[in-house]
Amino acid sequence: MSLPTTTYNHKEYIFGHIKYLIKHPKGESASYDVSEIVGYKCSIELSPWSQGVCWRLDPDSNWRTDLYDDPKINFSFLIYANKNNGWEQEVSEALIHLLLEFEKCHQISMYQVIWILSRSQYATEFLISSPLLFWIILDGLISSKFNQNIILKVFESKRSTALTKLGYPSSKSVLKFIDKITYKRMNRKINQMIWNLLSRHDFQPLNHRENIPLDLIAFLVQNTSFIPSKFVKTIEENFNSSQYCQYIRDTILMSTMLGRTSIDAIKVINNCKDFDEIKRYHDRISNKIARSKPPEENIEFKPTTLKGTQHIVPILSLMDLRIEGMQMKHCIRSYKDEIIEGNYAAFKIIKPERATLGIHINKYGKYSIDQLQGIDNEDVSWETKYDVYNWFRLANKSA
Repeated sequence: MSLPTTTYNHKEYIFGHIKYLIKHPKGESASYDVSEIVGYKCSIELSPWSQGVCWRLDPDSNWRTDLYDDPKINFSFLIYANKNNGWEQEVSEALIHLLLEFEKCHQISMYQVIWILSRSQYATEFLISSPLLFWIILDGLISSKFNQNIILKVFESKRSTALTKLGYPSSKSVLKFIDKITYKRMNRKINQMIWNLLSRHDFQPLNHRENIPLDLIAFLVQNTSFIPSKFVKTIEENFNSSQYCQYIRDTILMSTMLGRTSIDAIKVINNCKDFDEIKRYHDRISNKIARSKPPEENIEFKPTTLKGTQHIVPILSLMDLRIEGMQMKHCIRSYKDEIIEGNYAAFKIIKPERATLGIHINKYGKYSIDQLQGIDNEDVSWETKYDVYNWFRLANKSA
């Protein structure tokens, strides 16, 4: 993936043309006042790029040359805090700009990044040709506490071979997948999520997509049964992951109410070509349940300790639950068994707009909001979310 909003075409500088990135080694060490960062009078000195970046606190102390001895200073600070940092004599403006953009998009120690780059031409090539791949490998190796010399050796190997050090399959399809990932910012949790998908599951169907957004990866890590589905190929980059999860979960739950197995429901969902077809299948099942005969006896639900209001009303009977589902055109009625067992609670939202609130109750009696949906499972407004979540915070505090 290319880094966003950059005025440089970094690939023009690579593939046998590293000389355009790394200039002649004429740099000098640079001193930085970090008093405002650490809260007391302090400065550090960084060595020239050509010597392999390292640091020390004062001219009389030893240079700290270990990769893991990290002063935790932003790259942007190193560039802008001292205009005479000496690196501009050695490192091209293109590489400096690339690193500034890289810092915005990736959560990682930038000192460790420049430590590696200043010692390895191969690592620099990795970064320029594929910033995300470089980050995945370096972040994974550092989090696993690999020896610094081994890390340098890893960047000398082929890209697919480098990934095997982290437990990824050795194949070009993995590289193809990573190259298609779109993102705004990466962190270690996302890195682990990508690893979970690529190392444990058959991800080949996803390589038919033009791009692979992070929300899609998160959705599939939680719902691995749908990796081979038809609808995954048509999911848009800005799709609503929570809405997909809600419809699919409700559809499977309602299917079991009609005597079908969850496996049968998943097979049907996997054959849906897009989200609209999933919704139509969901609505057909919901209508079947709505048309079923009402229970002979109306069941009263045990109230929770969450105190309702004039506009947030607890649903306390099976009849009211059924009516709510019919009025709102969704399947809240399918949660009746969970409500009866004391594992769930439903509330009718009157204002700022009509909606239904579902609250999960764990085995310790702790509450958490499970869903907040409008008519036809549509998303509610930010105003409604604010009011409901604010009520929940206060009601849960006094429950």
